[in-house]
This record gives sequence, structure tokens and C-alpha cells, in this order.
Amino acid sequence: MLYFVRPTDDFSILNHPWQDEMQAGHVLTAPLLIFAVAAIWKRHAWQRIRSGFQARRMTGIALAISFFPMAASAYLLQVSSDEGWREIWKFTHLATSVAWILLFLVHLTRPRTQSAK
Repeated sequence: MLYFVRPTDDFSILNHPWQDEMQAGHVLTAPLLIFAVAAIWKRHAWQRIRSGFQARRMTGIALAISFFPMAASAYLLQVSSDEGWREIWKFTHLATSVAWILLFLVHLTRPRTQSAK
């Protein structure tokens, strides 16, 4: 809404009437994703990385790698007061979030059994 929707009223600071509610929902539900990743890390991700399990390994490792800058940039964006740093964290968060979502969708849709190469 912030980047792709134009306000209907030239004097409005919101691009869409639901913009505040969507941002609040994002801020309130994002910690659930962090909790979910923490909950599955040891038994799913780390165990498969250590064992050499091959099915969906590339997307799984990419998910693990992209998660940390996504989460860190979200918090850094909220606490940065300098406009230059806020722009850096905003771009980092947006880019890593889009990458993480796309990787997650690929990770979920790839077949579970994959021949080892």
C-alpha cells in the first residue's frame, strides 16, 4: 500500500484506508513467524543441514540465510532515527522479505523426494 497505491485524497498521509491496520497487523504477527522459525529450527532445519539431507536442501538453506537479515532489518528499521539508515533498513527488509516469501513458496511446493546428485 505504501509503494504501489496512490492516495485518493491529495491531503491524506495514507495511501489506503487500511494502511494503518495492515501495518499494525504486520507488526503484531511478525513475532509469530520468529517464534515458528525458532520452534522448527533444531528439529527440522539444523538437523537436516547436519545430516546432509538432500531433498529441498537448496531452498531450505536459502530460507535460513535470508531469515536473519529479514528479522534483524525489521528491528533495526524500528529503532533507527537517522533517515539514511532507515532507508537502508527499509530496502534491506523489503528485499529480504520478498526473497524469503518466494523461497518459502518454492520450498513448500517442491517434491519431498528428490534424487541425490
